[in-house]
Amino acid sequence: MMPDERTRKLLAMKRDEPCLLMIRRTWTAGQIASVARLYYPGSRYELSGRSAPNFAPLRSATMLAH
Repeated sequence: MMPDERTRKLLAMKRDEPCLLMIRRTWTAGQIASVARLYYPGSRYELSGRSAPNFAPLRSATMLAH
């Protein structure tokens, strides 16, 4: 995503530099305890992952709340 001007300045990013936005929610007893919007400048991080056959994905926070 392209960050707004304030975020770009706080993170010392170039005007045309995209970033990764992660929204994290912390739950306790079925209620949201905290929410964070985490911005990562695209030029400073590398996104990677791995997968395997029959790998069980984590349940989402929405599924855990029910």
